[in-house]
Amino acid sequence: MRIDSAFNNGLLGIQRGLGQTQKSANEISGAVANKDSTVGDVTRAVVDLRQAEQQVQASSEVVNTTNELIGSLIDTKV
Repeated sequence: MRIDSAFNNGLLGIQRGLGQTQKSANEISGAVANKDSTVGDVTRAVVDLRQAEQQVQASSEVVNTTNELIGSLIDTKV
């Protein structure tokens, strides 16, 4: 796998995770405002929010690891 590909995949994962976070937050706030929503609706949104958080954390680790690898390669070449 190319380094830039791994970096781009990490950034894409962060963006998708943040998008899911926004969607889940909107669902939670909408469920609170809507008295017809069920506990299951809120629970699902909270689970989705937690999954999005984990996706962002994992993707940021990919970006950090890629940065460290690039730094090591530059140190080796210099």
